[in-house]
Amino acid sequence: MSSKKSSPWARRFAAWGLIPLVLCVLVAAGIREVGSIEPDHAEKAPVDARVAGGSLMIVGGGAVTPAIRREFVELAGGSQARIVLIPACDLSPGGEEGLLSPWQSSGAASVTVLNARDRQMADDPAFCAPLKQATGVWFGGGYQALLAERYVDTLVQDELHQLLARNGVVGGCSAGAALLSRVMIREGDATPVEARGLDLISDAIVDQHFLARNRVWRLEQMLEAHPKLVGLGIDEATALVIDLRNWRMRVVGESYVFAWIPGSEGHLPRIEILHPGDDVVLSQLREQHLAYNPPIDRSGVSGGE
Repeated sequence: MSSKKSSPWARRFAAWGLIPLVLCVLVAAGIREVGSIEPDHAEKAPVDARVAGGSLMIVGGGAVTPAIRREFVELAGGSQARIVLIPACDLSPGGEEGLLSPWQSSGAASVTVLNARDRQMADDPAFCAPLKQATGVWFGGGYQALLAERYVDTLVQDELHQLLARNGVVGGCSAGAALLSRVMIREGDATPVEARGLDLISDAIVDQHFLARNRVWRLEQMLEAHPKLVGLGIDEATALVIDLRNWRMRVVGESYVFAWIPGSEGHLPRIEILHPGDDVVLSQLREQHLAYNPPIDRSGVSGGE
C-alpha cells in the first residue's frame, strides 16, 4: 500500500493500523457518530425514484444473527412471508437442506431455493416463477462474481425490481450484499475490481466485512472513481436496512456501518458512523454535511490559543 498514492482518508486510517482503534481515531478526527432523527424527515422526496417502495437489507458478512433473520422475515410479511433463497455458490449434495433449515424455522409461510446453473436458466420464465409470488429474496454469501455472471441483466433482475415495486424486500450477506448495488466491487483487496451489480440501489457502493478485513482503502478507491456515490461500509454480523421510498437507514446487529457522504464545492467527503439501533435519513445527512462550517484555524492569529 505504501507504494500507492493514497488519499488523506486512507493515510489517516493507515497511520493507526489496528482495527480496534479505528473508532477512537475517527471520533478524535472529528468524524461524526449519528443517532436517531425526527420522524418527519422520512417524508422527504426519495433519492432513487425508480422504485416505488420496498426495502433492502444489506448484511456485511459473518454471522446472520437471529435478530437480522427475524427482521428480514418481518419485512417480508412475517407469518405470510414467501422467501426465495439464492446461493452464491454451487451447493454440494445436502447443501440445500442446510441452507433452508434456519429460514424454515423463522416463521415464514414458505421458503424456496433458486440456483441457476447459468444465465440461460436465469432468463427462463419457468425458473423465475417463484419470484413472482415472493415477498422477500435473500442472496447468500460466497462469490459475487458468480452471482453477477449468472443474474445481472437477466429476467431474475427484472423480477427483483418488480418485487421492490410491490413493497417486497431483497437482502444479501457478504457476496450477496455487494451484488445489490449498480456499481459493485467484484473482487480485490489492495486494488478493487469493479463490475456491474443488480442495480437495486443506484446511488451507493457497498463494501462488506468492513472493519473485520480493514477495507477502508478499498472502498475509498471506488469512491474516488465515483465521487457522487454514497459509500456504505458494513461490518460483519451487522445489517443496514434501507427503505427505498425515502432512503431511511436503520442498523441492526452487533457492529457498525460507515456512510461516506459525497463532497461538493467547498466540502470534502464526510464519514458518518452508524451504531446498532441508529435510524437516519440520507437526505438529512446530506443537508447537515452541506450546512457544516469547519472551525477557523486561528493558530497563526496573534493572541490565539
